[in-house]
Amino acid sequence: MARDSEFQRERKKKQLRQSMVTNDKVRSAPVSWAEDHKRTINVAGIVVAVLVLAVVLAWFVAERLWRYKTYEVSWRTDVSNASSAGYVSYGDGIVVMNKDGATYYDKKGTKVWSAPYDMSNPKANVKGDYLVIYDLKGKNFAICNKSGITGSGTTSQIITKGVIASTGVTVLQLEDQDASLISYYRNTGEELAVSIRNPLQIDGYPLDISVSPNGQQLAVSYYSISEGVGTSSISFYDFEKGKEAADRIVASFDYSENGAYVPKVVYLSDTKAFAVGDCCISFFDVSNRTAITRKDVAVEGEIQRIFYNNEYLGLVVRDEAKTGYQLHIYTSEGNENAVTEQDALHTGYAFQQRNVVMYDADYCEVQSFSGRIRFAREFGNTLYTVIPGDKFKTYYLATMEELQQIKLR
Repeated sequence: MARDSEFQRERKKKQLRQSMVTNDKVRSAPVSWAEDHKRTINVAGIVVAVLVLAVVLAWFVAERLWRYKTYEVSWRTDVSNASSAGYVSYGDGIVVMNKDGATYYDKKGTKVWSAPYDMSNPKANVKGDYLVIYDLKGKNFAICNKSGITGSGTTSQIITKGVIASTGVTVLQLEDQDASLISYYRNTGEELAVSIRNPLQIDGYPLDISVSPNGQQLAVSYYSISEGVGTSSISFYDFEKGKEAADRIVASFDYSENGAYVPKVVYLSDTKAFAVGDCCISFFDVSNRTAITRKDVAVEGEIQRIFYNNEYLGLVVRDEAKTGYQLHIYTSEGNENAVTEQDALHTGYAFQQRNVVMYDADYCEVQSFSGRIRFAREFGNTLYTVIPGDKFKTYYLATMEELQQIKLR
């Protein structure tokens, strides 16, 4: 009996030890599961990150590096008198101008409005939602927004330039025998009691004008001759901050030191403007409207083309050896963003995001800022103009017979 009792005790001890080992294994199991779960999550996270990186890389290649070889026509429409029509990018579409009126097509090719007028040589200027169409060397003008004509008018003298602010305020440069005359108009076409009239013998002849987007400032490029020497100057007028200044001029810059001829002045925004001369570019910071500053950048070579948008200024320059061309791209602050060698000079140039569109009568090319060709194609029909759409890969082509929107593929 004693042996049986001892045997039973040893058996119970053995069972207890086995039970303890089993329980330890059970208790340790959740720890192992948690670690496996954590490891699975980490692997899944890495896979997702790799997939996201692959998508981003594919997008980058497509948007920045991919070369498109063909295109599809999204829509097309017949244009009467296409050879004499004018085209301007407006809103998310395009405006087609003829001598008897203008038509606005949206990005889907739908005719939004038609604006009748009578002009021999219609030209346009766009700022924001407003558009002014004026008869160059004529006297008629029309002001439009995305709903159609908001006003029109007839001047007493010949129009040589028209610009518009994003508020619809329109500024017209008029031809005068003895003085330069610049007049302001409401978006209804009504003339405002604001004008600039300067004697040609004192201030010189106005070569160009540009109004700030808010309509409160005006930049004018003048050219005068004194004792047989020609001099350019840029004057900034301010009709808000410059009430106390003589003739509303808050700043004036001349180019007597380098003798530059400056036929172009443009407001890029309410705080940035630039002027282009035959040997330099001037970048103006107008953020402090009563203390405007100027930064000059020398240009080596002969300027052949000028184009710009709200962010960049582009110049095509023929090199001094006259063996080729260079495309220079500047930021609104006057910093050179890119420069590329070009084999040929094209008829037209335009920006689209960080790409440059260039075209001739039968050829269109799209280059990145670095000079990489994104698209190049010869066209059988005569191209009057190529206008970038509101999104990359979308363009408006005006040919001899029609207007069409294309998308690169």
